[in-house]
Amino acid sequence: YIFVVFYNAAIIEKARKICYINYVASSFVAFFCIKNFDGFNKRYLVLVDVFCFFGEIKMIFLPTQQLSPGMVLAKDLCLWSGANNSSLVLLKAQQPLTLAFIERLEYYNILGAYVEFENTDDIVVENTINESVKNQVLRDIKSVIDSFSEQQNTFDTLRLDQLRKIIDKLLGELTKFEAFFVNILELQSYDDYTYIHSLNVTIYSIAIALSLGFNDSQITELAISALLHDIGKTLIPKEIINKPDKLTEAEYEIVKRHSMDAAKILAKKRASYTICDAVLSHHEKYDGTGYPYGLMGNKIPINGRIIAVADVYDALTSNRTYRKPYYTNEAIEYLIGSSGSHFDPAIVKAFLTKVTPYPVGMCVTLSDGRSCVVVKTNKNFPLRPTVKILDEYGAILDLANDIRLMNVVITSIGYNDKAAGYNDNFYKTRI
Repeated sequence: YIFVVFYNAAIIEKARKICYINYVASSFVAFFCIKNFDGFNKRYLVLVDVFCFFGEIKMIFLPTQQLSPGMVLAKDLCLWSGANNSSLVLLKAQQPLTLAFIERLEYYNILGAYVEFENTDDIVVENTINESVKNQVLRDIKSVIDSFSEQQNTFDTLRLDQLRKIIDKLLGELTKFEAFFVNILELQSYDDYTYIHSLNVTIYSIAIALSLGFNDSQITELAISALLHDIGKTLIPKEIINKPDKLTEAEYEIVKRHSMDAAKILAKKRASYTICDAVLSHHEKYDGTGYPYGLMGNKIPINGRIIAVADVYDALTSNRTYRKPYYTNEAIEYLIGSSGSHFDPAIVKAFLTKVTPYPVGMCVTLSDGRSCVVVKTNKNFPLRPTVKILDEYGAILDLANDIRLMNVVITSIGYNDKAAGYNDNFYKTRI
C-alpha cells in the first residue's frame, strides 16, 4: 500500500469515478481503495480531503413533528398567495424556530423545513425554479385561469400565446442545469391550490418530457396541456371542488366531466389537436379503467399518460381539505405500485429519473436504526440514495452499489428518536 494525497481536480475526478468508498475516518478524511489507477496494477490506499467530494454540509430537512424550538431555519420558508400575487415569506433563514411557528406549520400540514446542522458536509440545495420566476409564472397562470372563468369560459389565441411565453420561462429555468432534478421540497405551497397545482404538474410534465427526449416543440405542446389540464373545473361548483367529505356518486359524475368540457372549449378556440387530446385523456388509466372513454395502454395519447403521472403525484404531495399530504417517498411508492395499472410503466420510470423521493439534505432513518442525511441522489435507483451517517464519524453509505448494504433500506423520513444518541439533545447541540 502506498499513501498518496491528491489535490489535482482532474485526478480527483478520475479517482472518484473508478473507486469505491471503503471507510470515512472523520468529517475531513476519506480512504479509498483503487485498482489499476493510471496504469498501475497495484492497489493504492488514497487519502483524499472529503470536501473534494461532498463539501461542508450546513443544513438538513426535518419533518415538522421533529422540529424543536431553537432550531435555526436554513432556507426561507415561503408560501404563494394568490390574493397578493406573490410569495409570502413566513420565516426568513437564520431565524430560530418558536413553538408558535412550529404549531403554525402543523396547522397548515406543511411537511417540514430545512434547518441548520453543523455536524455534516455542506449540502447545496438547488432551487428547482428561481423564486422571482416562479412568482411571475404563477401570476401569469392565475391571469389565464381567472380570465377563463370570468369571461364565461372563453379562451382565445392571445391566451395561448401568453401560455407559450410562460413555458419559455419555465424551460429556461429548468434546463439551466445540465443535471436537472426536481426537488419536491422546493415546490411545497399550501395556498391557492389551483394555481400551484397547475405549475407543479407542468414542471413534472416537462421533467418527464426531458427524460424521454422530447424536442422543444413537443415540450411546449405538452406543457400548455399540463397548465390547462384542470381548467374545466372552473365549471364545477366550488362547494363540490372544496368538499372535505367523500363525493356522492352524482357529484363525482359532475367532476368527471371537467376533462371533456375543457377539451371542447379549447377545440373551439383552435387549440391544437395534441393539446385537446392531452387535456381530454389525463384521467384515463393504463389498464382501461379511467375516464372519459376507458382507453387502454398506448391508445391513451402519450401526453395524457405523462400528465396523469404528474397530476396524481402533485395531488398526493399537496395539502387538501380532506387529507394531509403524502411524503415524497410515500407518493413515489404509490406511483411504483400503480405502474402498469393506473400508469404507463415507461412514464413512471422516466419520472423517477427526474424526481427523487429523497432530495439532497433530507434526514432519513435506515432499517438498522441509523439516522442519516442524503448527500447524493441516484436516478437509476431512486429509493437508494447515497447517505451520510449522522454521528461523530460521518461514514458515507452508497445504498445502491455497496453489496454490504443490500438488506438496508430507508424506513422513514427524519431521525430515529428511539435510538441511543439520537434525541433532541443530539440535534440541539448541533444547531
